[in-house]
Amino acid sequence: MKKVIFYIFILIVCAHKISIAQLSNDSKILLNEKQDTLIRIGNTMLNDTNSMRRIDALHRFIPTLTRALRIEGSFYYPFDSLGCVSALYAPDSTFRIITWQVHLGKGLYRYYGTIQMEGMKLKMFPLFDASDTMNYHIQDTLNQECWLGALYYKIIKNYAYGRNCYTLLGYDAYDLFSDRKIADVLWFNQGYPRFGLPIFKYKYNDGHTALASRVFVDYKFNTTVSMNYDTTMQMIIYDHTEPEDSAQLGLGFSYLPDGTNEGFKFSGGFWNWIEKVFTFAINENNNPPVPQPIFDKTKDDRFK
Repeated sequence: MKKVIFYIFILIVCAHKISIAQLSNDSKILLNEKQDTLIRIGNTMLNDTNSMRRIDALHRFIPTLTRALRIEGSFYYPFDSLGCVSALYAPDSTFRIITWQVHLGKGLYRYYGTIQMEGMKLKMFPLFDASDTMNYHIQDTLNQECWLGALYYKIIKNYAYGRNCYTLLGYDAYDLFSDRKIADVLWFNQGYPRFGLPIFKYKYNDGHTALASRVFVDYKFNTTVSMNYDTTMQMIIYDHTEPEDSAQLGLGFSYLPDGTNEGFKFSGGFWNWIEKVFTFAINENNNPPVPQPIFDKTKDDRFK
């Protein structure tokens, strides 16, 4: 396979309300059995070299996971041995979002997911990846049936426009030549999930401002680009990228990190853009700061 599709996620439950102790013994036994089945199917779904077998496993994985989630109290079961999915709890424990990816072949990936609401009885919103019908929709508000599929690895709670919202950081194996990091916003309207909220604020040197509902960072396939939340600085920090050739401006498959970082810091209900987070660059040998940023080719972890 030309894409790396084996990602192992560790579910970290940090909210005090989430506790497997809330499950009955019968539910624990049933969920342990379901998890064992999902592990076996998931291994084929992610790692089999034959695309038809991967797709067949997917068609078995989805109903098996659904049956598992229907077990009373499943929200409190972490599925922490199920390495083929990312299961993230909201910081306020009101829901969790489960996402995964499947390689369909020829560089094409499809994303799957569901939002499970807190409670003993199942209430969930399946997510349908419509990214192949959309391109660069940084302003649109989307719903569960029109989702920009991604594999989420971080969730941050915010408050904007008079409501709670949740910033999601994710990865998308976008196409055969480029990958993408995404910062999107999940919020709820009358109990239903929505994606995209204009809280990313750019203020430029000439004084004008612009708002975006989500942020994309496209970059060349098989290159490491980081986008994550720094808890110490309380910022989203991501690699600034530039095309290898100025003639390729705007073509995501040509972009590489240049050693500098952009960021967003949340204040006043907005993620406020910071053009340059650090004022120095470190070269690949961890030498002292150098005057000009250089391309960093030493990273090997694409999932940051």
